[in-house]
Amino acid sequence: MPSITLTLIRHGRTPTNESGVITGQTDVPLSAEGRAQVEEARSQLPDGIVAIYSSTALRCQQTTEILNQDLQLPVIFTGDLWERNFGDLAGLTWEEATEKTQNPDLATLDRFQGYDYTPHGGESALQVSERFSRVITEIRDHHKEPGSRILVVTHGGIVRMALHFYTDQQGLAKIPNASLHHFEFPIP
Repeated sequence: MPSITLTLIRHGRTPTNESGVITGQTDVPLSAEGRAQVEEARSQLPDGIVAIYSSTALRCQQTTEILNQDLQLPVIFTGDLWERNFGDLAGLTWEEATEKTQNPDLATLDRFQGYDYTPHGGESALQVSERFSRVITEIRDHHKEPGSRILVVTHGGIVRMALHFYTDQQGLAKIPNASLHHFEFPIP
């Protein structure tokens, strides 16, 4: 069956990643280490990328700029690729968030797509999956050439969701910064 390939990459490391706090939808730049990680990832990009989609978050825009230096492709920026919204848990460590919510399973629920941050002003896994599905549908509707490869610059939570729903890699504790993940989708 003809298919297209989406290559998802998590943005490079940020100062909040370095301090161990939950970033969520807080808009932060890449750190120097994050820029170096993305430069390394740029050398590992697969050939044949025909389009780039990116989260509108600053860290993803900066990642996209580095990755696109050689490709020189137009970029489609979308808020649907943003990290999940943690509400008032953003800026806390996982330990602090667990204490605040009184939920010892919080990190496990997050890893296995069972989270619901709406009581804290954030999003549920269902809400995030709905907006991520919109992006997948848009990409599949616009790129019907068999073998097309699309680069998607996004966040760890979105990559984790994709791995959870489209592979057997569920419940990963860590999605490394600037890591590449490949998914094949049949062309409708």
